[in-house]
Amino acid sequence: MVLLSDVFGEGFDANEVEPMADFELLPAGYYVSEVESIELKETKKGDGYYLKVAMAVLDGEFKGRKIFDNINIANPSEVCVKMGKATFAALCLSAGEARVEDPDVLLGKVVVVSLKVKGDNNDVRTYLSVDDYNKKLEAKGAASPVVSRRDERDTKQDSGPDCSERSSSPPWK
Repeated sequence: MVLLSDVFGEGFDANEVEPMADFELLPAGYYVSEVESIELKETKKGDGYYLKVAMAVLDGEFKGRKIFDNINIANPSEVCVKMGKATFAALCLSAGEARVEDPDVLLGKVVVVSLKVKGDNNDVRTYLSVDDYNKKLEAKGAASPVVSRRDERDTKQDSGPDCSERSSSPPWK
């Protein structure tokens, strides 16, 4: 048996740590986000695979908040696979990657996530490139376009069906 004193030195004192707070849902809308992790996972039933994607919001009131998406890519339901492939295509193209063999090429890429609220969860509707989102803003007469963190780094350097695995619920739910 491993004792907490083996891990923390003197045991764990909960009074020294701020307890985890409940997160409110992000409002429906568009969020400039960076892909932080992407993993190929087997479905709970063991009959397919999905991509578990975690992204961080880069700016605005919700900067630092996480957005999760599970994208079906192999499933007994052809409809789920079709939806999953379309979603993954939107993510890849938004990140500037037309052909993807290793999903890790998406790590660190900046995309705009279109998010909706579905029940008590956030649900990713689709992905847009920063350029496409800026065009959308300009068409609506928005004052200033979005500049992605990647753009800022480059400038500094230069001077339907039951598709339950396609939930954007955080992994702890």
